Amino acid sequence: MRIVLLRHGQTDWNAERRTQGWTDNPMNAVGVSQAQAAADRLTNMGVEHFYSSDSRRAHQTAQIVNEKLNLPLILDKRLRERDSGDLNGKIKSQLPYIKDFHANPHKYNAETYDDVFSRVKSFFTELKASGKNNVLIVSHGRAISIMLYYFTGQQEWNYNKYAANHTRIENGEILELEI
Repeated sequence: MRIVLLRHGQTDWNAERRTQGWTDNPMNAVGVSQAQAAADRLTNMGVEHFYSSDSRRAHQTAQIVNEKLNLPLILDKRLRERDSGDLNGKIKSQLPYIKDFHANPHKYNAETYDDVFSRVKSFFTELKASGKNNVLIVSHGRAISIMLYYFTGQQEWNYNKYAANHTRIENGEILELEI
């Protein structure tokens, strides 16, 4: 199965290094340009099926890309970013308790990594069963890095394995994978 992953275009909060989670921020002008550039690169990649997170920034990115691809677009909440709960809007470098957040996310009304992994796994289990190929997915940085962890054959969440191979995905970045 061929999968193309695209991280949504930049928002003001991305530029300010703020946690976004499920906050429904729109893309900024840089993000719109990133989405337009991605659309140009994706036009000749043979994409046949198109999915996106239902968050505003991802959906906006997908709509811009779809002006070139003209495919049915399916929004799926399982492709959302990790919900940061009480930390939404906080500048990451100013969070002295970030390690506690990662260790105890429910204390901050946030999702666990395992929650996100379960969502991602559910989505790809269903996608594999559908037999679809040449799939484009617009999602988020943390969610995509968890997808990449899943694609290494992992069936259970293990933060240490994930952290050892974590890949940072930039806004507007495209990754093409054969699964």
